[in-house]
Amino acid sequence: MSSAILAALITALEHKKVISYANVASIALLAYDYLLTFDLEVSFVWNTPWGVVTGLYYITRYLPFIDIAVVLYQQFKPDLSPTACLRANETFSWFFTSGLAIAEIILTLRTWAICGKGVPLSIILILLYIGLWVPAFINMNAFLKTIVFGSLPIPLHIPSVGCILLKGSSRLFINWVLIMCYDACMCALLAMRAWSIFRSGGKSRLLVIVYRDGIIYYIYLFGLSLLNVILIFKLPADYLPLLSSPVRVIHALLTARVVLHAREQAQIQLRFPLGSEESATYASEIRFQDNRQQQKTVGT
Repeated sequence: MSSAILAALITALEHKKVISYANVASIALLAYDYLLTFDLEVSFVWNTPWGVVTGLYYITRYLPFIDIAVVLYQQFKPDLSPTACLRANETFSWFFTSGLAIAEIILTLRTWAICGKGVPLSIILILLYIGLWVPAFINMNAFLKTIVFGSLPIPLHIPSVGCILLKGSSRLFINWVLIMCYDACMCALLAMRAWSIFRSGGKSRLLVIVYRDGIIYYIYLFGLSLLNVILIFKLPADYLPLLSSPVRVIHALLTARVVLHAREQAQIQLRFPLGSEESATYASEIRFQDNRQQQKTVGT
């Protein structure tokens, strides 16, 4: 084995090791957050009637476990052929994109509820959502066609482990830019609504949590997307999947926390009302419950 091939082999293995660390850290974060919020899920999701948001919540909450399983298979399964690696990568990529799209539905519905549910706003949000995810799925399909996996020149008596990415287009950055733009729009809508509410004197605990979580979480997601764009252009091609699992997990757990925290605070405020009609209205909106159900709950 020549020195050049040996150097390339060592570099590829080092990059693969870094990606493995990121994937394992994602698993740890996913499990840790699940344990931290499990009691909230039991109280405010399991014991509530099924609805659109509840169904989307379950998908957002549990789909990452499937995603991570596919990543681990791709990362640690011995003697995977390039074809098997490609199929596993495609499976993860479509789960990844679909998971982000579903999570964004929850966040968009939340923004829609907070900002008034008007017809013009509904049309704008629907067009924004379509404008993001239709190009994102098209671009993901084009990106996957550029992916090439290969085998390392490892001696035959040493089993190879996992997949080695040899080539991939930087066009993946388009998806992250689209998500950045969408999150920036949602954050701006929440910020404008928060300013209007707080300026008029609305400062209930529920409102503070709703706007704080919404705005801060969108800033987090924007930052993660920006970081991905930077890494795509600054790091070698085999580092393309470096932040895929971390971003997927963080996006899912932040979305889940948005639902759980809002429902928790809404329940507290409904049980111990502050005497504010505005607070009760927003509690109803954030819980995404039917108005008749809310009236029965308050009446009880």
